[in-house]
Amino acid sequence: MIKLQFPDEILIGVSGHYCPVVYGGSPVIRSLTFKSNKRTFGPFGVEEGTPFNFLTNGGHIVGFVGRSGWFLDSLGFCVSSPKPSLFQRFQIMFKGFNPLAIKDNEQNKTKGSKGYQWGI
Repeated sequence: MIKLQFPDEILIGVSGHYCPVVYGGSPVIRSLTFKSNKRTFGPFGVEEGTPFNFLTNGGHIVGFVGRSGWFLDSLGFCVSSPKPSLFQRFQIMFKGFNPLAIKDNEQNKTKGSKGYQWGI
């Protein structure tokens, strides 16, 4: 069992190997390794076949989808989007804000990229 110390620890990647179990058969997932922002869990299974690696690039894995019969045939991931940095949040919050439109407590109409904006 894998137990993460959420919210401090999040799942950020999965790697493993896949190959057919029998000659001429369809490839199946043979091994899985889970990577959090703090630890690595695994490998689980046989590290044999073609390696694969999935990293979230700033987001984190929040769920799994898959298909199986006798073996694990496919695996997919539900991924959250990366959380913007504090600087990026300020940029979003003040997008379109024009400090030059503020003059002596007068309302000046300025033409912005999204039409007219009012500055006070």
